[in-house]
Amino acid sequence: MGPFPGEDMPLSSAVARHRPEIAAPAAEAQPARGGAAAPIDPAATKRLEAMRAHLLAARPASGNEALRLLRAAFPHSPLGERVQAADEASRWSF
Repeated sequence: MGPFPGEDMPLSSAVARHRPEIAAPAAEAQPARGGAAAPIDPAATKRLEAMRAHLLAARPASGNEALRLLRAAFPHSPLGERVQAADEASRWSF
């Protein structure tokens, strides 16, 4: 055995033994950047549908304008949902 505890075992085993929260993968992994997370909450789904319809009617010229419109129309919706709706709208061609 080396001078440090756990030196004779692989680093991942030593980390798992002393800090299991670091070594263990998260139960619910977040999507990679750029991948939109599908809302699980039915209320969130309805909010996103309403935001999409609002943006389709407003036809914003930029992502910045889309976010501004969504913030004015849906002030209590989480920023992440507004960003998701604006990102989807930026892919539409008007």
